[in-house]
Formats: sequence, C-alpha cells, structure tokens
Amino acid sequence: MVQTSSRQLGELLLERKVLSRDVLELVLDREAREGTPIAALLVQEGIVGEKDIIAAVAQQVDVDFVDLALHPVRPDLEGKLPADIARSHRAVVIDKNKDGYVVAMENPSDDEALAAVASCLELEFAACLAVRSEIDLLHDNMYGTEVRGDVITDTHINELLERVVDLGGSDLHMSTGLHPAVRVNGEMKQLTEFEVLNPSEIRRMVYDILTQKQREKFETEFELDTSHSIPGKGRFRVNVFFQRNSVGAVMRTIPDTIVPLQSLGLPDSVTQFTEIHRGLVLVTGPTGSGKRLPRSSMS
Repeated sequence: MVQTSSRQLGELLLERKVLSRDVLELVLDREAREGTPIAALLVQEGIVGEKDIIAAVAQQVDVDFVDLALHPVRPDLEGKLPADIARSHRAVVIDKNKDGYVVAMENPSDDEALAAVASCLELEFAACLAVRSEIDLLHDNMYGTEVRGDVITDTHINELLERVVDLGGSDLHMSTGLHPAVRVNGEMKQLTEFEVLNPSEIRRMVYDILTQKQREKFETEFELDTSHSIPGKGRFRVNVFFQRNSVGAVMRTIPDTIVPLQSLGLPDSVTQFTEIHRGLVLVTGPTGSGKRLPRSSMS
C-alpha cells in the first residue's frame, strides 16, 4: 500500500513516540475534510511540538536534522558567518570535520541561501535542517539580540521543579494532556500557570536533562531511573517512562536533611526497629502514603 505524504509523516511521529495511533487517524481525517496540512493541525492544536514536526519532515525528505539544544556550536566557530548573511538566510556554522563545515539552516534546499553561505566559507560544507527559533537564539548570542515579535520561550523542567520546592511538594508528575502536577501533603495540585503538556513538550523537557547515553537507554528499554539536581534548590529522583505511546515522568524530591523519627508522630514501638541489628524491616504503602520520611529517619 502506497502511503500519502501526510500518513508517512504521521508514522514517523509515531516512531518518535510523540503521537498516538488514535490521534493520528483523527488528524488525518480532519486534514481530508478541512484541507489543512497535518503538520499545521498538529502544531496549532498543541498536539506535537515544532521541533518534532521538523525532525520528522527532515527524515521524510532524507535531509539531516540537528537539534541545536543538544548540539552546541564549537566555540571557535561562533560568528563564522557575517551577521547579515547568517540572519537573512537563518544559517549558523556549528561544527567542522574532515569533509568541511556543518551548517544548520532553516531551509537547506534554498539555492540562494546555500550560495550566500558558500561565498563566506573557505571549505565545503554540509547543510542540515534546524528549528528556526533555535537558530535565532544562537544568532542573538553571537551577534546581539534582535527584536522579534514571534519569540516564544520554552519552559525548562527546572522551572517546574522549583515550583515543587516552593510549594513544599514531594513529587512532580508530567503526563500528556494535563497541566504539570505537584503532590503536596498527599494531594495532587495542578500547576495551571503552565500550559497543558503535549508529548513533544514532555519529551523535550525530559531530554534536556538526560545525557546521550541515558536517552539511548531510555529509547531501548522504554523506562529510565536517574537523578537530577538544581544548585541551591535540591536533588530529585527521576523516573521516565512511556505511557499511552508518549513520554511521561515522575520526579521526587530528595530531602537534604533527615527528619528526626520522634517528630513524625509515629508510635514509640516504631523506634524499636532502629535497634534491630539483624533481619528485614519493610515499610510499605501506596504511592504518596508517606513511606519515604520514616524510612530515611530509621536508616
């Protein structure tokens, strides 16, 4: 069966775990009825992020894609292109290898842009596709900030974790279709000041704090346990998983200090367990029931 370009794009997004099969079929049906391209529908409805759309399109047309959030510019190549050429054609030199330079561009198929970049470089170069907003941010860092009306700042996961600390919460929950949520004293509180999360947003925020090896392990095993710290704020246990064909995550605060067992309001008999030198003591209960504090205080 020959796939349409829209379905092919959708299948690639399924492979990236940012879209479910049910949603794909609904959006394809809407595209057929309204005539709006699937990519536009997915972005407009906040179902999939711009970066995942662009990465899938690059794969679809067999063009290299570079995630500039994960691939920093080599320090000696910053500002390699003149500012007017770089900004007008949205291009930035990010790397150099035995074959020449690697240039990230908004449109690597634009002959005019390719010729302009080539005129500024003494070596051959390979052009790859990148997200427009990320190229603009690099330009601002290299050449100075340029006023634009279309700049949208992405939420970093540290902003959510700082809210957890400010609220005295124990866990941060991130699930598709919901606001980020914090568990405070056993009760879930949605952070409605932040947007409802889509699969691309969760994936981006989680991948921002993972190493390349951790990302590869997660994509192989579909689950990952690790940790993350914010200087001056705290440390967090991180559990990342696939849920309904998209990335989900739960992050739990790790206390900096151990609370005295006597201050927890537990029966005196519990203190006796700390005097046992042999055997096994189990502290059990459902998620959020308060196992962590007694366990750490008894250890």
